[in-house]
Amino acid sequence: ERYRGNIERVVAYLKEHHAQDLRRDELVSRSGLSPAYFTRLFKAVTGRPYIENLTALRLYRALDLMRDPALRLTELALMCGFNDFNHFSRTFKKAMGVSPSQYRKRSHSP
Repeated sequence: ERYRGNIERVVAYLKEHHAQDLRRDELVSRSGLSPAYFTRLFKAVTGRPYIENLTALRLYRALDLMRDPALRLTELALMCGFNDFNHFSRTFKKAMGVSPSQYRKRSHSP
């Protein structure tokens, strides 16, 4: 409980900056905790490791951006913080069960 606020500040930072190239070291320094303690405490407070939290934020943003059919999926991936479209596509498919293009087709079909 003593350091919960430290983690909550990092979570707020992740929400605001999820599209940027964020490194664990940067998040650790923002928390004011040791790397090992940060990792353990982040999971205890949020229920999942920081990388899963960051990935979820990026995927939620991707789902939101997919509503714009004019936006190419490669552009969308970059806007969400994925520097590699193939990584985005694999991550999306693992989380959603379908590829980004399949998801978009399903969500835009009558």
